[in-house]
Amino acid sequence: MLRKIETAFVVVVLCLMAGAIGPVLYVTSDWLIAGRLSGYSAIQIFLAMAQGIGLFVLIRRGPPRVSLPFGMVIGALAFWVLLSSAWSGLPQVTLTRGATLVGTCFFSFYLASSFDSRTFLHLLGLALLLAAASSLALALLAPEVGVMRTGLADGAWKGAFSHKNQLGGVSGLSIWVFLLLAAINKRRTIWISGLVLALALIIRSESATAMLVTMGIFLCLLCLLFIQKRRSWGIAAFFFLLACGLILINWLVSHWEAVTGFMEKSATLTGRTGVWKASIDSAMMYPWTGYGYGAFWVAPDGPAATATQQIGQAQVNSHNGFLELWLGIGLVGLALFSIYLLWFARKSLVYYVQKPTTERAAPFAFLWFYVTINLTEATFLLSNSLFLVIALYYSALLARRIEDDGQCGAPVVAATGSLIRMWPSVRGNR
Repeated sequence: MLRKIETAFVVVVLCLMAGAIGPVLYVTSDWLIAGRLSGYSAIQIFLAMAQGIGLFVLIRRGPPRVSLPFGMVIGALAFWVLLSSAWSGLPQVTLTRGATLVGTCFFSFYLASSFDSRTFLHLLGLALLLAAASSLALALLAPEVGVMRTGLADGAWKGAFSHKNQLGGVSGLSIWVFLLLAAINKRRTIWISGLVLALALIIRSESATAMLVTMGIFLCLLCLLFIQKRRSWGIAAFFFLLACGLILINWLVSHWEAVTGFMEKSATLTGRTGVWKASIDSAMMYPWTGYGYGAFWVAPDGPAATATQQIGQAQVNSHNGFLELWLGIGLVGLALFSIYLLWFARKSLVYYVQKPTTERAAPFAFLWFYVTINLTEATFLLSNSLFLVIALYYSALLARRIEDDGQCGAPVVAATGSLIRMWPSVRGNR
């Protein structure tokens, strides 16, 4: 009975961390609104309680055993985030958000110590299914709530979220979750239905970023599937997709105005290029330390005053995860987070290549999604964010699993070599 209650509790928390439901209750969403100094909303208080419960259970059950490099990088990053309150223009905001970020880390580690990867994937799928179903219901039955009625986004669906891009991003996340669940479960109907629903929500949200990220997810999973089913083909598929990606990038750059015109978007990516330029100019003023975690965009007349004047209107973030980290915690914090991403990439690749299965493809597929969506959105190191929870869960899983297998220090070269060595054995089996 207690386990069922815990499961339901985790599903609700994950759904709220995705940013769903809260905006419908007219509660400020921490993902989209970059700061209200009036205190916590009801959802934020609930999530703070969830983090406290997670920490309590984590202490009772014991934290997951992870490798030293992972612990050192995450510890140093959390320390730097909290330390940034010393030079922040709004130290109270930075310290509060930094503490919430640490609480998010504790909740992620609680999940890693309590649920195996398959169970976690099921819980994540249920949470995303709840968010998708509520978004569909609101868009159809209560369009005054579930459909945007402002500016260029007029008519686009936002569902149970604050903005169409948020709906598109979470729906893109749902794509790979539902695909993996459909592949590892015998009862696939519910997950295939969820997949169709997520694709429909992406289309109706009119989020170009989500559409491109979804295409990237399909390519990533296709490559991993080649490695799993036809291991020798996987090598060729990987380099083929890499070459196609480079050709596509070159073509997009050369025909940028035509592409954006076809997609009915401006060549400035709905004003993002102007935001990026203003963000870079502001970051160059304090390149090493930044303006303090989560403090830059809080008030238009605060640290972001010059950038707001340059852009012409107030912004909620820099619309790029790497730029947002640079503005908040400087090049030092950005370097620490980049080290973490490289560690994540190496471990997830080694983890999959050791035993290519659909379930083991999840960490690398998520990393692909996590990085690509942050090229035009800013969700890196965001407190109470589902994306960060998933990243830290899989990081703890990788640090623990590979260490338990005695291969914590296995280099990525060894993983690549193992792929190449599969070729003679595959030919001999044919």
